[in-house]
Amino acid sequence: MKATVFTLALAVVLPFVTLRAADARVFEGVKLDELKQTQQLGSMPEIYELDPENPPRFRMRNAVFHVPLGPAWLTFNAELNSFYLNKIPGENAADYFGPVAGDIFEVFKLEEKFIAELRKDYAPDVEYRVALMVRSGSEKMRERALRIMMAGLAPEVSVRTRVAHLPRFRDLAATLQGDDVAPLRAAIAETEQRYSESIPTLPDSAYSPGNDELARMGKLQDWMKPGVAVPDAAWGEASNGMRAAAVFSTTDPKQGEEVSVWLLFENAGDKEIRFSFSDMMQMARPIITRADGTVIKMKGSWYTGLSPILHHKLKPGERLTVAKKSLSFDDKDNTGTVGFGGNRAVAGPGEYRARYDTEQINGYAKGDWSGRLTTVGTKIIVKGR
Repeated sequence: MKATVFTLALAVVLPFVTLRAADARVFEGVKLDELKQTQQLGSMPEIYELDPENPPRFRMRNAVFHVPLGPAWLTFNAELNSFYLNKIPGENAADYFGPVAGDIFEVFKLEEKFIAELRKDYAPDVEYRVALMVRSGSEKMRERALRIMMAGLAPEVSVRTRVAHLPRFRDLAATLQGDDVAPLRAAIAETEQRYSESIPTLPDSAYSPGNDELARMGKLQDWMKPGVAVPDAAWGEASNGMRAAAVFSTTDPKQGEEVSVWLLFENAGDKEIRFSFSDMMQMARPIITRADGTVIKMKGSWYTGLSPILHHKLKPGERLTVAKKSLSFDDKDNTGTVGFGGNRAVAGPGEYRARYDTEQINGYAKGDWSGRLTTVGTKIIVKGR
């Protein structure tokens, strides 16, 4: 009888042991069971240190930066060649696993992945990670960042894709010194030359005028007519002769009330400006801050990317309404969708500042204006329902 019981016990235990072995916790080749698992910053001295200005708190070390790896995140110390993983699928998102000895770019082939993304299309997150590599202060990361940027600007990459990388790469190159940066600067110059050669020339008739001329022609659409006056103080700082303003249908809305927002461009220079853009409804994003400067979380509509390119020309002093958007303030309990071109600040009653930033406008044809515009922050007082 005892032998029978023992045999049955083995029949039960052995499949369980086999199952455990098959379900070993492994992510991208890293065996999690062999690593420390923690949520305490003080338990990760490789990536965190005490903040000398606020001793009870910790801060990330200078040589440390984050890199996404699929749904997970890597926190890498470029000086120590050591990293932690967190937000691993199937694990507690707050748990960190590590330290793992090794260079994440070699362990996970990140350099090759970054280059592939840069060669394929505009890759803003890769550009940001490259900037973090440069800022880490690691010579090895600097060398790798230069290689990645050079590969993204290689002649075989399409001019359109290379041009998309130029703003970030140009800014990074300006922060670097040394002979090893010369090839990158040459690649930037070559890309700018190729782009210049590829830019089409449009006839004057392709450009539509500003609001006043459109009104005279009977072509000013109703949505282009601001429902309130444009205050002089609403205009942001000029960039290459152009400036922008945002005017609100009300600056003291109730919580949940939809506010109409008109975005206008003005030629603040002394020469005619021609410019082209696509879908300013979604290119211009609101930045909402509290009175203490903290930024409010925003919700917006899905980006379609299907809008045509519009061409306009403004004489000195002329204005053009480029979009009529909407803005509302509501607490996080409101999970409803936001309409096309609209935005909702996840915030209740209180005092806020609202400004709008455009994405980089690079122009389409020869002679087109390029730049990025920001409106002045307008005080918004949100009242209760």
